[in-house]
Amino acid sequence: MTQEGHSTSKINAPVGSTSEKGFTVIETLVASVMLLFGLLSMASLLGYAVATSYENKMDSIGNALAVQKMEQLRAQSSTSLVNGGCPLDSSGAIDFAQSAVSGYYQTTTAFGNVIFEIRWNIATSNQLKTLVVAARRSNATKGHMSNILKPVSIRCFKQDLSGL
Repeated sequence: MTQEGHSTSKINAPVGSTSEKGFTVIETLVASVMLLFGLLSMASLLGYAVATSYENKMDSIGNALAVQKMEQLRAQSSTSLVNGGCPLDSSGAIDFAQSAVSGYYQTTTAFGNVIFEIRWNIATSNQLKTLVVAARRSNATKGHMSNILKPVSIRCFKQDLSGL
């Protein structure tokens, strides 16, 4: 509509739009839920990281105990090392699935009240003694990853001079 000398026009806004800017309640709710899921995921990862760090610490202690036992065996004379010991698996590692052999295992408590089981095997072939030692936490103190990872077996060779 026009009047003499004046024209009136409205600014045409797109249909459905308002002049107010900002977030709607639904957008805020969706963003909050997404943020909540992200925070919960991070919290569960943090718990898993702490538990895994503890498991790794226990494995390191077990390995240190195995190394300590290996050094004790290496310090003995070849004649005092009697063949035998805990059974080995097909890869030559100590088999913790089988029973321990008396005289070739010991238990020790470390890091508070955590019980470790140390096993070893001694064999002679061509005047070369093979010492295999492994340690793990006992069944009562295993953690969530203990069923996945095998204990590390440490192998050492020592020349047997008793037959010369």
